[in-house]
Formats: sequence, structure tokens, C-alpha cells
Amino acid sequence: MVPAGVCNGFQSVSDDGCQYLYCFGVEWTPGMSGVAVSPLDPDLAIEWPIAPDAQNPASVSVKDASAPRFAEL
Repeated sequence: MVPAGVCNGFQSVSDDGCQYLYCFGVEWTPGMSGVAVSPLDPDLAIEWPIAPDAQNPASVSVKDASAPRFAEL
């Protein structure tokens, strides 16, 4: 379980697909409070095994693609 207040992200590199399950204290709903950081922020220096495509919602969610950079928070 990811503790409250901790950012998390993942990328599956399996050819067979994957299933990712995680728990929250409350169910996420659009517009709920919280902070998001763009996983594409170059300042985070994340070395994604597969280059994410911000235009493809199957690669990066619209919410994450439009999130601010870490320095903007």
C-alpha cells in the first residue's frame, strides 16, 4: 500500500500484460483534492523503459499528462 501523500507511478514492460492493484483510504473521484505531478517532467529524470506518449491515454492518462511539473507545486 502506498502511504497517503506519497507519489507513485508504474510502467508495465511485460509482453503478456499486467494487473496493477492498489488501495486508497477513499475511492478516487474526478475533482477530489490531491496533488499530481507530471510523470513526464524532465526534472524528475525518470528513465522510463518505454518512452511514454502523452498523446496516448493508454500510455499516460489525461490527468497525468496535464499535471504540473514538480517545480510548479
